[in-house]
Amino acid sequence: MSRLLQTVGAGRRLIACLLAVGAVGAVASAQTTIPHARPRLLGFSPLVAITTSDAGTNEELDWSHVLETGYTGNAMAGNAATNYTIGVLDTGASIDLIGAGSVEQLGVVGDRLTSNTTTITGASGELEVPISQPMGVYAQGLSAIGDDGKLDLEQLYGHSNVSTVALPADSEGTDQLIPTVLGIPMLAFYTSVIRNDTPRTVTYQGEQVTSPDVQIYPVDDPNIPDFQHQIPMTMAGLGGLPITTASYSALDLTGGTDFRTPNIPTLLTAIEGTFPTGGAPFASLIVGQGELSPTNPVQQLTMLVDTGAQTSIISPTTAANLNLDLRNPDFTQDVLGIGGITEDVPGFFVDYVKMNASGGALEFSHAPFLVLDLQSPAGGPLDGVLGMNLFWNRNVKFAPSLTGSGFLEVSEPLFGPEVLLGDVNLNLKLDAADIDDLFAKRGGPLEEADPAVYDLDGDNLVNQADADYLISTVLNTAAGDANLDGKVDLTDFGVLKDGFGRDGGWAAGDFDGNGKVDLADFGALKENFGFVRPASAAVPEPSTLCLTLLALALGAAAKRRTR
Repeated sequence: MSRLLQTVGAGRRLIACLLAVGAVGAVASAQTTIPHARPRLLGFSPLVAITTSDAGTNEELDWSHVLETGYTGNAMAGNAATNYTIGVLDTGASIDLIGAGSVEQLGVVGDRLTSNTTTITGASGELEVPISQPMGVYAQGLSAIGDDGKLDLEQLYGHSNVSTVALPADSEGTDQLIPTVLGIPMLAFYTSVIRNDTPRTVTYQGEQVTSPDVQIYPVDDPNIPDFQHQIPMTMAGLGGLPITTASYSALDLTGGTDFRTPNIPTLLTAIEGTFPTGGAPFASLIVGQGELSPTNPVQQLTMLVDTGAQTSIISPTTAANLNLDLRNPDFTQDVLGIGGITEDVPGFFVDYVKMNASGGALEFSHAPFLVLDLQSPAGGPLDGVLGMNLFWNRNVKFAPSLTGSGFLEVSEPLFGPEVLLGDVNLNLKLDAADIDDLFAKRGGPLEEADPAVYDLDGDNLVNQADADYLISTVLNTAAGDANLDGKVDLTDFGVLKDGFGRDGGWAAGDFDGNGKVDLADFGALKENFGFVRPASAAVPEPSTLCLTLLALALGAAAKRRTR
């Protein structure tokens, strides 16, 4: 299994692991014009530190959550500064969920759980899980973890009197992969900022964990940054009802008198004291496929805004309306979720995607989407999920509003192919390492060779043609130019001679990407010897004598290394 991919279904959490992606039916063509930025297949996963406390009331009919600044109550296991977990900030999750690997560390076990259960569902099935007693849930970005590994409790924001769901510690199989999730019952009442320009790395349980920097703010905090593009976003509950609070329910429908023990976990709620129905944030997306015309117009979709989804999703109905052939997808993907594995989930590259925004619309070309049937937390079918792959190289602000206009704000692009085409390793410069990386990804699966990064010629494939395009068109040079100075000359031959017979990359003289510096590489250098980047003055073709001397010197070097 490679990368973790989060999606949602039926208002519940679905965690999916990208097992295998293979190009299906991709057709090579001449270089394709890509008029707009091309999103990646996978985006980012915003991670936060999460801890819990015993801050719950258990009073009859007192079921609403309480927003908290800082940590309140007492830790349910050990010290809250050390007993925390790292989970996903997930605006698409209808509930807060404690993963199987975190329940003991956070103390959500034993008498902290009720005997009541609920069913969480996903693309691959469903799972019955216990509901917790009321407690406190608190979070902040990884910057709240100090160099000593301790969590600064004063930096936390959260909510108390919350009923979560918890996967048992002895969960089997793929259920163990489901992480702890901070969902919309808390995030609807705060502003969350995700900064891809400020990655954070911490050591957690002996492993390095990296995420975009996340900061959770009170909605009226004057320090909240603003970003260029404001995409309109609405919060809607079941049937379109407005949202005013989040609460659990302990309504005993069996005729009993227990109105303290939660039997429905905390969800977004229309009116305090009423039955919680859930809700979610939504934004509009405009999509088009093929040549647009009055008979083939763009489609306007209502999309669930999900910071926990690393890729975007459309429903089969939406795919059909775009005239996509579900029997012949552009790629397929095995999805690992609650209940097991769904094999060969179809995926497509949609020609045109647009999001209207104050500050300028965002437009994309060749945007990847998976196709899955999902139910909307607001009721009825869901057109799709707006995942973070569309914003993989931007800062993002999730700024919901329960009473007015909410926005998903995104910055201008920070880096990436639309700024520096060919920078496939995303280090903000074009160099030999990019050539080596692209060589290594030729013919590989899409989850390792994201076409938005590696498919430079726009033919849906990652192959030698993309390496040629990087070398000849982007870098404007030729095989043999080991130091990428725009010339193939004696300096490059010296590099090749020194590396001959050894393993190495482009900078050592490996010009065909086979990982070795050999006679094939000398042949490429010989063929292009004397090349000068067109912007420079031309130089004469090398003489036969010069090339013969190069060959003799190379042969001598080979003999020395084989003794």
